[in-house]
Amino acid sequence: MADPLVGQSIGPFAILGRLGAGAMGVVYKARYTNGALVALKLMSGNSARVEPDSVARFEREAKILQQLKHERIVRLYGTGRHNGSPYYAMEFVHGENLAEILHRKGKLAWQEVAELGRQLCEALQHAHDHGVVHRDLKPSNLMIAKDGSLKLADFGIAKDLDQTQLTSANCAVGTAAYMAPEQCRAQNITPRTDLYSLGVVMFELLTGTRPFSGESSVEIFQKHLQEKPQKPSRLVYDIPAGFDTLVLHLMEKIPDRRPPDARTVADSLTRLEERQEGLQQVGATRARRKTKRSGKMPQGEPFYRSIWVIGPAALAFLAGMVFFGWWIFFCPPSPGSLAAEVERLDRDGGDEAWRALAEPSGPAARYMALYSDNTTAPRIKAVLDRAQAREGERLLRRHMGQKGQRFKVEPPDAVGARAFAAVDQEEAGALDDARLAWEGLLGEGLPWSAVARRHLWDLAAVPGFQQRLESAWGTALEEGTVRPPTTDSSPLARAGFLAWRGFLADQLGDSFLGYSLATDAVALIREDLDTLMLSPPADMRTLYLYCRRRARGTVPANVVESRRENIASRLGRATAEPSFAASAVLSAIAQVYEPTIDLAALGREAANQWKKRAIAPGSAP
Repeated sequence: MADPLVGQSIGPFAILGRLGAGAMGVVYKARYTNGALVALKLMSGNSARVEPDSVARFEREAKILQQLKHERIVRLYGTGRHNGSPYYAMEFVHGENLAEILHRKGKLAWQEVAELGRQLCEALQHAHDHGVVHRDLKPSNLMIAKDGSLKLADFGIAKDLDQTQLTSANCAVGTAAYMAPEQCRAQNITPRTDLYSLGVVMFELLTGTRPFSGESSVEIFQKHLQEKPQKPSRLVYDIPAGFDTLVLHLMEKIPDRRPPDARTVADSLTRLEERQEGLQQVGATRARRKTKRSGKMPQGEPFYRSIWVIGPAALAFLAGMVFFGWWIFFCPPSPGSLAAEVERLDRDGGDEAWRALAEPSGPAARYMALYSDNTTAPRIKAVLDRAQAREGERLLRRHMGQKGQRFKVEPPDAVGARAFAAVDQEEAGALDDARLAWEGLLGEGLPWSAVARRHLWDLAAVPGFQQRLESAWGTALEEGTVRPPTTDSSPLARAGFLAWRGFLADQLGDSFLGYSLATDAVALIREDLDTLMLSPPADMRTLYLYCRRRARGTVPANVVESRRENIASRLGRATAEPSFAASAVLSAIAQVYEPTIDLAALGREAANQWKKRAIAPGSAP
């Protein structure tokens, strides 16, 4: 039966066809108004009505995708609702999933599995760095684009370790064939849970079969818990022994016995390929030596492969390599070539470019070690400082994202632990204590001295931000109207408006609402920790720190009747004694409370007076 939505429109998206369906909803191929193709996931209305928690899970998946911005993870474009059911649009991958490829090919060559495994590890490491465990790794959730690149999809049951768990307690969630033992028991989910599933996926790609099968999920669970998987090479003989070791390492029953993280797995796959290439070269060399010892040249062997030609050529090549090595050692790269490489990486601005710039053996560090007296050195030093500070901030960002969870980022050393403590004080709103902590790190060298300078600059700007708010309120009292700071809809602008409304609430004597709005602004900014810590727009960190300080301490009492009486009293005084200041108070009440309180219900005459002034804000009352 044809899908009734095909050919229809959902928001700005024209539905072209159905791609698939699952427990949470249906995925469609759609076209945006600008012509771009997207994958549109729509939650079915029945699921939304029957299971109240389903909407929360669906919306959480979109929220998780929103914070994961990586080339190996499908990208979220936007969210919305259609007839009461939520939907979100994400990147459309031109290709097929690994399950379809596996069904067509039967199995993949170990070299292909190694390359796909490395790409998947990049996606997993990014997710784990953001405190997200996928929990449902399987071939059907791995999209392969036409150029061979991999995209990790379907975070429908992903666990965000920074959020409250939405699934039922003691309930196993996932796909039985790929679930780790601790996942089968519904306990202790960590990034290593995904690594177990990665081992199962690679086993299946290498052999065409799954390591465990059974008549029911319970039977498969028992095998995950008790049985040891066999070596993949017992099913496919050309799989290297090193691949056997890696897969079995990933599928250890006890999580602590698995590799520490996805980055380590990717490095192991790279070394595996390099080792196999080396063994192949050694094998070819031994075969040539055996031919030479026999005293016979293969029939049809060209004369130029004889020992009389190869010997002198090899000696000449060896001498050339010795000379080249001597030249490299005693003749380092020119300052111009190193500076050009630094500028190229600086222009690139991507994560890999920043890491290369921060490396002790990178072009910036080598330039400073060799040419620190050159006129270009200060500029190169500035780039090096920025790059190393960014790496320090990256570590702090991971610490902030995973703080309080079962797994956490450990500081690299005692100085790093002091930096972790300083950023924790910022998070607690103890800005004076944070300032003292950062000042103590100024003389500790890179990267923490550069990180400390940046944080001290942000902290020093907070009083000025407070003064700007007070100045705006003073101007409002003189002009008779409160002007919103901006009409922009960006997350930063929305957070700024929340902070402004919180400031106005404080001026109106509503400390609970002032506290709550500052807390909401903090939560909104924290949705994108990458931007906050690595590349914040102007004023973002200052706004964040201001709101952190405002939201510090005990939550004020929320007495609804007291709030209503306060508003009614202020409305009455403002209308009884007209003035510019009174008009500003009315305008402030409108901005702070109009979305949640019916002003007319607090006094018809006061509301009428407010409406008259709202027609011509700024005019004399």
